[in-house]
Amino acid sequence: AVLAAALLVNGARATMTYSGFSVSQELGSAAGVSAKFSAAVAVGRKAFFAPYNVEAVGVFDVDSSSLSMVDISGQVPVNAGSLRLFRGIAAVGSKVVFPPYNAHAVGVFDVSNNMFSIVSTQGHLDIEKKFAGATVVGDRVIFAPFNSDSIAIFDVSVGQLNLFDISAALTIDEKFVGATSIGNEVYFAPYRSQYIGIFDIEKQTFSLEDISGQGSDDYRFADVVAVSGKVVFCPGNADAVGVFDPADRSFSLVDVSHISGAAMKFGAAAVVGDLVVFAPYTTSRIGIFHTVSNTVSKVDSQVSTQGRFLGAAAVGGTVVLAPFNLDVVGVLDTGIDVTSTTMTSSATSTSTHTSTSTLTSLTSTPTSATTSFTPSTFTSATSTRTKLDSVDRQCLTVDAEKARRLNLIPCQTR
Repeated sequence: AVLAAALLVNGARATMTYSGFSVSQELGSAAGVSAKFSAAVAVGRKAFFAPYNVEAVGVFDVDSSSLSMVDISGQVPVNAGSLRLFRGIAAVGSKVVFPPYNAHAVGVFDVSNNMFSIVSTQGHLDIEKKFAGATVVGDRVIFAPFNSDSIAIFDVSVGQLNLFDISAALTIDEKFVGATSIGNEVYFAPYRSQYIGIFDIEKQTFSLEDISGQGSDDYRFADVVAVSGKVVFCPGNADAVGVFDPADRSFSLVDVSHISGAAMKFGAAAVVGDLVVFAPYTTSRIGIFHTVSNTVSKVDSQVSTQGRFLGAAAVGGTVVLAPFNLDVVGVLDTGIDVTSTTMTSSATSTSTHTSTSTLTSLTSTPTSATTSFTPSTFTSATSTRTKLDSVDRQCLTVDAEKARRLNLIPCQTR
């Protein structure tokens, strides 16, 4: 289906067009599977989807409107009977990084050669529902803690994972979903937490901005992005967009009840210029947050399936929506040039709770793919670090016959 909507963008009329591309054939054995992909990120003219209940990386080519799948079946350690591998995604250069949810490893996909590798966390981070969301600061990818009581920092340049303990500040489950960054500060979207989480990666401090009583208290926001120096939160159960201004630590809400009053209405967010696009999850409407005017409009997708999309990635002026329960990739052509802008809003101040912590590290010696990590620490002036090395990396291959049968792209050999 192709649906168009005429909207005012910065005072000018723009036509946004939504198209749904059926990918049942391309999905192969994943067609009809619930909870396929959990996030999306753009690299070049392609959008990459994070595997959740499917054992393949999804790759959507915007120019050809085609989906391909890179098989990773049986290669990610996970508890028996439970997939839900990764939740979140981020890209550094040609490397796409997947934060582990139930997986006992960080996933790394190199888009330049279709090679997938893992960095094992087994023996040191074995809980389920570890992280949900990721963002980039330099060469480091920071994972938002969901049930984990540590923030994870993955250094892509050396393939090492560091853990920053926040248990002294917050220990509830389902803390945050989604992460974004402005400068050295990383912001985590509150899910069941009553606080915005703020992690300064250089100062190694973690603080909490209290927003209790503002919007829904449970499953509040589903994602977070940064736009023009402001932090914008994607509504989950909340009936409003959240806007946090790091300059004065103020927080405001912009009502979306006229778009949808459903629970878990949106599942992800992507930025196009000064617009934030919200991927529909339980609602059929794509949300469009206009940061200049502080207003929200919609584009109908007319998709009836619940759990529609749980990922959004901007490729130029086009937003690609990653299918969760659907066998359809959603594509929104915003019809506008990608430009920068500023945003103003009225807001209320929030209270801050700050804590410092230790950064734990785990190191290992390279022997085989099943090597157990041996803890080793060293002390600096401010912290004890623990490091996970990338010795557990491996290229995953699939034979040509299986690739042909399942419509997969095999890894290239080294």
